[in-house]
Amino acid sequence: MFIQDDVEAWQPARVVKQEPGGNATLELSDGRSVVMPSDEVAKMDQCGVSMNLDMENLVDLDAFSEGSILHHVRKRFMEDKIYTYTAKKVLQYLTEVAGGGVSGTKTIADQIMESNPVLEAFGNAKTLRNNNSSRFGKWMEVNFNQANKICGCRIVNYLLEKSRVVQQTPMERNYHVFYMMLAGIDPSLRSKLHLTSTDDYTYLNKSGCTMVPNLDDEEEFKIMNEAFKTLDFSTSETTDIYHVLAAILHIGNLNFESMGDDSDGSKISASSAASLKKVASTLQVRQEDIESALTSKTSTAGGRGSIVTVKLNPTSATAMRDALAKALYGKMFDWLVVRVNDILNKPSPGPTSHIGVLDIFGFEVFKHNSFEQLCINYANEKLQFHFNDFIFNEELKMYKSEGVPYENITFKDNGDHFAGGVEYDADGFMEKNNDTTSDTLLSMARTSGLGLVKKLFKRDDETAGSGAGPRGTPRGGRKSKKIQTIGSQFNNQLDSLMVSLRATMPHFIRCVKSNHDKAPLKFDGRLCLDQLKYAGLFEAIRIRKAGYSYRIPHMAFARRFAIIGNNLLSLHNNGKLQESQVCLRALENATECGYIERGNWEVGKTKVFLKEANDKTHLEDFRITRCQDMATRIASVFRMFRVRKEVFKDKFEKAQREAKIKAENAKNGNAATLLQTMFRGHCIRKRSTDLKLIVQLKIAMSDESEPGITDALSRFEGVRMSSLAESVVYAGKQLLRSIQERRKILHSLRLALDREDVPGMIELVERASILGLGELEDVRAARDRVKKIKEKRAVHRKLLDFLADDTRHSESIIQLLDDARYLGIDERFIAKVDVVYRDIAPRLDIRSKLRRGVETVDPSLIMEGMNAAEEMANKMEDSSRIQGFCGAEKVAAARVMKMLGFEEELMRQSGSASLRRLTTEWDSDSNVDHEVGRADCAEGARLSGTVTALCDAVSRAPTEQQRRDAVRNLEALVDDRRALDKVIRSYKWGRVYSAWKFPELNAGDTVPFDPELFFGLRPLDAYTRSLFTADSFLEEYGGAQGEEEKKEEAERSVDQR
Repeated sequence: MFIQDDVEAWQPARVVKQEPGGNATLELSDGRSVVMPSDEVAKMDQCGVSMNLDMENLVDLDAFSEGSILHHVRKRFMEDKIYTYTAKKVLQYLTEVAGGGVSGTKTIADQIMESNPVLEAFGNAKTLRNNNSSRFGKWMEVNFNQANKICGCRIVNYLLEKSRVVQQTPMERNYHVFYMMLAGIDPSLRSKLHLTSTDDYTYLNKSGCTMVPNLDDEEEFKIMNEAFKTLDFSTSETTDIYHVLAAILHIGNLNFESMGDDSDGSKISASSAASLKKVASTLQVRQEDIESALTSKTSTAGGRGSIVTVKLNPTSATAMRDALAKALYGKMFDWLVVRVNDILNKPSPGPTSHIGVLDIFGFEVFKHNSFEQLCINYANEKLQFHFNDFIFNEELKMYKSEGVPYENITFKDNGDHFAGGVEYDADGFMEKNNDTTSDTLLSMARTSGLGLVKKLFKRDDETAGSGAGPRGTPRGGRKSKKIQTIGSQFNNQLDSLMVSLRATMPHFIRCVKSNHDKAPLKFDGRLCLDQLKYAGLFEAIRIRKAGYSYRIPHMAFARRFAIIGNNLLSLHNNGKLQESQVCLRALENATECGYIERGNWEVGKTKVFLKEANDKTHLEDFRITRCQDMATRIASVFRMFRVRKEVFKDKFEKAQREAKIKAENAKNGNAATLLQTMFRGHCIRKRSTDLKLIVQLKIAMSDESEPGITDALSRFEGVRMSSLAESVVYAGKQLLRSIQERRKILHSLRLALDREDVPGMIELVERASILGLGELEDVRAARDRVKKIKEKRAVHRKLLDFLADDTRHSESIIQLLDDARYLGIDERFIAKVDVVYRDIAPRLDIRSKLRRGVETVDPSLIMEGMNAAEEMANKMEDSSRIQGFCGAEKVAAARVMKMLGFEEELMRQSGSASLRRLTTEWDSDSNVDHEVGRADCAEGARLSGTVTALCDAVSRAPTEQQRRDAVRNLEALVDDRRALDKVIRSYKWGRVYSAWKFPELNAGDTVPFDPELFFGLRPLDAYTRSLFTADSFLEEYGGAQGEEEKKEEAERSVDQR
């Protein structure tokens, strides 16, 4: 059911709960719930079964109410099936399906469509409710020739809103053409017409709106200019139009002030002097004439025609200024329509017909309604009356002409406004209704040097021709003329329009505005319901439903429903019954069978009339039932015939089949024998051919002959092969690809050898090895060449490192030089390296001696190396090289000697117990038990190669078991604990201080901590800790001595070092 709603007018609802006390709970379509008395719910309009159907014709609704009509309109709106802009669409359709002949270089259809941009630019404007509102009425009469092709068009305009030129409602705009001109006019013409921006003109900036969303004024100006060209407007004509438009804008900037004396006169203010000059320039009129025409008024007084000039005050002068602007624009708009008609309304040689398209303003109700709204609404009333007269009266006339009884149906006329009461403000009615222009302004305009302005303000006697003269006027030569007001002109135009409309078959398109906010996808239910009411839609549907909503011609009804009568179809086909008699008997039979009531149908003179949609549905049901009965009869007869035919012909057909099968079997047996013979011969011949080809291919494959394999494979092309041949051909193709690949690789390898392309040779050698070519001479040569080049580059890189830093690779420099000579490195480079080596060879010997002393903890060798290093440093002249000579080795040697001095001092002061305790603490850091003797220690050097190797084995053991085995090997070698302690300390010193052997000391902080290492510390931590421990020996074990003894011991230790 439908329930009234304050916002949406009507909403679908359903009863969800019947509450005690006579109330019912209803759920609305938007999810809200309301509680209403049950008796009110029972009176509500029902939705009907057609609520969710797509109804093209609202007359077909089974439940007719305001809510159902509004619901289907809303449904169409949400499905984008409603359009509010139709006039242009109708013209597009007409010009598309009936495009006419050619006028000049352009078709009439093109020119008709191009007239829209011009007329819309000059006659449309933005209003509060529409961004492109038509502010004039337009009747377009499209003419068609005998071939039903467009041959011309005539346009009649109605009531242009001239007051919009000088004043607009807030947030509305003036006519589009002003903004388009300012946005897109040519720069040179802009400068000539003294045009700037929209904010500089009073007629454009007062409303507070100069832009329209989604409207590009510059682009629209280009479209308008193209339309002018299509309509054959000359360049001078369009230039004159822009002169007039610019003059109107400059006129609006004219302001007036009092003369300053006691008179009521006025003059143009000093601030408007520049604007006055621009007006005179664009209209090509003297400035004095313009100022005189705007500030004074000339009239004729007395019976003798005395001329009286009255000066105007500033207010009256301003009104005169606006009158001039409106006159210029209104006359130019009328001239544009006449000019377009001259192009479109071409005379046709033969008889013509026409289709008229009326695009006129809709009913307008504003807060302030003036003379323009009165005229607009009056025109809508006339059109609404025509709609009522056509829809309702034509309906009754049709019933009368068909001889069908009808009820006395009444409808509401529009004696009052059909849209409701409207309040009009009569202030200014007389001035707006008076469409006359001051004689002073007319005289001034006729002095213009602009051709278009002269045309617009021609005298009446200049356009009347020679029909007027002294004798054709009343006595005294005076000519009485009655001034025709805007209202009377508009009324005459409407009367003429109604005559045209009544002479045609009208079709009405009702444009429904969905909301006042110009917002998409917003449906204002109450607004749309009011529009549907005012359009008379409910009355039209009501009378159709009260009468006969379905009308079907006799022929169509007879063809469709003759089957529901008895033998009607055959009687009609034999010409015994007319179509009207067939329709009557069919309906009478349906009535007798209970499918339709007698009062719901009538047979007219040419049509059959049905009241409800259900009546047609019931007739369709009856027709389906009759069709099913006839189909059953036809099926039974057909089945009888089929069975009878099978029974009587079964034996004969069986005998025929058996004889045919026997003959076919014999024929097939002979044919099969022949085919088998032929096929076996073919197979033998084919196999012998395949075997020959296979043998040839295998011979070529065994020889690995690329041409032979290619030739043998080509013989198989286009031949149907056996499975054996396919496998051999596949193997041959694989071998051929392998041979070609090997050939390509060997060729590329030779090129790489010539270029010494090492990356290329490496890649090609790997590919050759994959293909089994590794033992070929070229491949072996390439592999040896790559190896030699790599060795050569490695040796060369090491020698370069040596030249950059003579400490790098210095131990192996002799071997590197021999390798360089063997590998063919440039002798000059080798000689340069050899010179450097010979220069530093003595220093290398000294460094080697120092390193061996540190690594084996040999004091005598260390002292010998230190002395030699000192002597060498004294001989060197370069101070920087002196400081860097054996720097790391000297530091390491000094620290080892320092540790030995500490050890000797501690042993002398504290005995073996203190040293034992110190050793135990060091062992606790290493987490390793040691039992080592000194049986294998050489005299002078604490660490031999064997002891060092065993200690390395303990330190680097990967598993716990291997570490224990290495410890047992040490215990087996030495069993003296005191000697073991010395060895442990010496191994630690040698490992920590020999930085050249352990490069990880240079990045000790990146070596992960591993508690299973021999030291239990990082190399850098061990190094730092050993220094700290050595520096703290005297403090910890020599605290009992006096300061003097400490000093003597320190001096003695220095002497020993």
